[in-house]
Amino acid sequence: MRHEAKHFYEFGPFRLDPAEGLLQREGHAIPLPPKVFETLCVLVENSGHLLDKAELMQRIWPNTFVEEANLAQNVFSLRKALGEREGELEYIETVAKRGYRFVAEVRRVECDSHGPSAVTREMAAEHAPVRRAQRAFVGIGLAIVLSGVGLAAWQWLRPRATPPARKIMLAVLPFENLSGDAEQEYLSDGLTEEMITQLARLNPEHMAVIARTSSMHFKTSKKTVAEIGQELGVDY
Repeated sequence: MRHEAKHFYEFGPFRLDPAEGLLQREGHAIPLPPKVFETLCVLVENSGHLLDKAELMQRIWPNTFVEEANLAQNVFSLRKALGEREGELEYIETVAKRGYRFVAEVRRVECDSHGPSAVTREMAAEHAPVRRAQRAFVGIGLAIVLSGVGLAAWQWLRPRATPPARKIMLAVLPFENLSGDAEQEYLSDGLTEEMITQLARLNPEHMAVIARTSSMHFKTSKKTVAEIGQELGVDY
């Protein structure tokens, strides 16, 4: 049986495996929200090259309107995950008013074309719980997205006296981490981000979703839903 060649990237103490969705530091997995992981993959795959902000946003959020602040937040999260400190080694260079460049030396490593090596199998077994958590995350997200689609469809198909004069505005409030484990915070943040992205793709001509950066301001807010909706100027 023919196997497709796989590869991963190494830089500093890190290993990035795009196929498995894993970032590791010295063998230990570093959890990242989906869009933050995609941002890292694009930067690493184009290491040494300047990527314009517009190009990055199009590759990470294709056919979706998002604010530039979303990209800046992703880069900030990456710098924190990679352990960048002011005055020390940088992995991501900011080029003012243009974009970003991954400046660390990157080594692309090809996997055995006949299948995973013993080391790869051992790593896969070690990080199986991470992948199970990611699959659960995606499953929950899809269920909620389907609920959102149903709600949106009902809103659009129900009889109306007159068609809406403007786009319907939605806001996705930050999901709360109820696990009691602060290290799982990335799951609730990632689910919030993914929900915003998916809903924004439903019907962009008639429906818009408030950007993540605006919604996340209310993560620890004690305001009511009505108060938040009025402040953001949204319909739902």
